[in-house]
Amino acid sequence: MNHQPEHWIAAYLDGELTPHQARQVESHLAECPACQKVLEEQQSLSTLLQTIPTATGLKPQDRFVAEVGLRLVRRGKPTVQPAQLLQWGWQAFPLALLAGGAFIQTVVILSWLTCLPAVEQALHQLSFQLDIPATVGLSISWLPLPGLLNWNTWSSLLALVILGILYTGWISGWVIQQYVQIKTNHQIR
Repeated sequence: MNHQPEHWIAAYLDGELTPHQARQVESHLAECPACQKVLEEQQSLSTLLQTIPTATGLKPQDRFVAEVGLRLVRRGKPTVQPAQLLQWGWQAFPLALLAGGAFIQTVVILSWLTCLPAVEQALHQLSFQLDIPATVGLSISWLPLPGLLNWNTWSSLLALVILGILYTGWISGWVIQQYVQIKTNHQIR
């Protein structure tokens, strides 16, 4: 049992624990004098509070609750906590990788299409009609890579490898997070 005496003992006294958890608390109480002392203190406080007579002549309960509700500070929209924002980012990371991969593949395909001879010739003619200098070309045919092993193929493969490494890292982090969460839950029980 995780040694959190106030939390566990209060739940034990209120009957909020499962039978298994109650047995664990009882076995821990048999061995731990500090927790036995906390149990005695909480039992004596509970007994003392039960002996105090209830107040009479006060406002009805529903009116009291309504007045307290009116005095509460009204808040606008709930703010997003940094931990919640981090959790959303953690969950959105694979979607961002997918979008990045799709973007890179689209750029590579469009770049490949501009290197086709017919498209390159049409772009060349268009550059003359629009009076664009010849140095602003979209072709990268000057690269000395033959056939399919051109710049587009290498950049596409490199992008996929980088995305794969990032996604594998995310999966590893998720597995570690799940392991820690399961281990923490197991220690509490």
